[in-house]
Amino acid sequence: MKPFILLLITALVGPLTWAACPPAVSKSILFENDSGYSAEWTFKNSAELRLRADLSEPAYLDYAAWVKEHTPLTAIGLLQNHLNILIRANLPTLANNIQKVQDIISGKIGDIHPLTCLESVPLLEFLKVVDLREHSMEFIASVYTHAEDSKIIGDFYFTGDATSVGAAESQIALEKREELHRSGWVFESIYHNHPFVFRDGFTDIGGNLAPSEADLNYFLRIAPQTAIISNGIDSLVLQNDEFLKLKN
Repeated sequence: MKPFILLLITALVGPLTWAACPPAVSKSILFENDSGYSAEWTFKNSAELRLRADLSEPAYLDYAAWVKEHTPLTAIGLLQNHLNILIRANLPTLANNIQKVQDIISGKIGDIHPLTCLESVPLLEFLKVVDLREHSMEFIASVYTHAEDSKIIGDFYFTGDATSVGAAESQIALEKREELHRSGWVFESIYHNHPFVFRDGFTDIGGNLAPSEADLNYFLRIAPQTAIISNGIDSLVLQNDEFLKLKN
C-alpha cells in the first residue's frame, strides 16, 4: 500500500509534475572530517517537496548532461540492460536477481518516478563532495516525519578511487535515528544512489535502480516505511512489504 501522503498528493495535483523546490527551514552539519560530512535538514511538509524537482544548480545540470551524453536509456532501459547481462551470464545463482529485476520492470513491485525535490536534497549535497562523473560513489540518507515536519539526515563522504564504493550510515546518523525515534519521529525512508559507470570495458553502465542483495538485507534490518534508490535522474521507491518479496 502506498503511503497516505503520496496518495493525497496524487489526488490533489495528479501525477508528478515539475516543482520549484521549497527551501529548508534549517540545515546543520552534524559531523565533519577531511573526507566529507554528515548533515541534517528540516523542512515543512508540503506537496511540492514530493513533486518532480525543477533543478537549476550548475553541478546538477552538468551531471544530467553527462548522463544524457553517455546513454539514451530511461530507468526501464537501464534495468533491461542490467537484466540482459544477468541472463547472458546464465548462472543458476542469479535466478532470484533476474526475477527481482523483471518484477520491477513490469511494475509489479516498486514505483519509478523522476527525481523529486526531497530526493534532490542529498544528491545536490553529494555533488559538492564528489564529482559523480569521475567517481562512482554512493551517499546514504534517511528521511523522518513528525506532525508537519520532515527531516533528512545524510552522509556525504569521498571514500576513495575504487570503481564503485557503497555507502554505510555514520555513527552520528545512527545515533540521530535513535534520538528521533524517542521523540516520536517516524522513520519514513532510507535512501541511497546507484551511480553510473561510463568506462571502457564496462558492459553494465550502472544507474540501474534494482536493489542489491546487500541493500535488501539492510532494508529488512532497519525497517523503514520505504526505501529509495536513485541514479540522480529517476528513483525507485519500495514499500516496506516489498523488501521481503524481492528477497524470495
